[in-house]
Amino acid sequence: MTKIDARLALVTVAVVSFLLYAIPWLRPLSYPLELLATLVHELGHGVAAILVGGEFHRLRVWPDGSGLADLSLPNARGARAFAAAGGLLGPPLAAAGLFLAGRSRASARVAMAVCSILFALALLLVVRNFFGAFLVVCMIALCGLAALPRGWEGTRLLTLLLAVQLALSALSRGRELFEAEATTGGGTLPSDVAQIALALGGPPWFWGLLVAVASLAVLAWGLRRAWRVWR
Repeated sequence: MTKIDARLALVTVAVVSFLLYAIPWLRPLSYPLELLATLVHELGHGVAAILVGGEFHRLRVWPDGSGLADLSLPNARGARAFAAAGGLLGPPLAAAGLFLAGRSRASARVAMAVCSILFALALLLVVRNFFGAFLVVCMIALCGLAALPRGWEGTRLLTLLLAVQLALSALSRGRELFEAEATTGGGTLPSDVAQIALALGGPPWFWGLLVAVASLAVLAWGLRRAWRVWR
């Protein structure tokens, strides 16, 4: 694939990703990618909890695209805010890593292999409902196949597609960034931004706005970097 062809493919990935979220009748096509974003979101909560000395007990994802991470956290406002923010920033941070991995075919294969291993660990350790397990198994298979040493550009494009989708995921659920409650398959709970606001102060919409800006910044940075370094 020439650099011109690669850049055209990158633009196509970005435009299609945006249209899947922007055009209502195309939204069903984005369903698998929305489930991936939910999975990464909940894993972000879990990893953040572990980093502040808490525990990550189980993760569930439901067919409606909602998810829930069951955590135990230290009795500190900062720990609660950090764990809540971990879910919101998990997809943009994962997107940044995948954008970096998309710089070459070799690094893209490594990234897909790492993703497959991490999803396998999640399946073994914390995924505890049937639909969530099915989703994770599909991701293990997809990433594992993409990691095979075939030397084709499809792995690289898949890596960038996942990066774009994860960067857009917070924006695709923009209303949730400004609401005090979130409805999941496990019931109605305080939203992530509400939990941050309760812990650190300020209105929930302020924290939601910061997440939206961060997601856009990651998307712009990643696309620019991928455009410049594609070789």
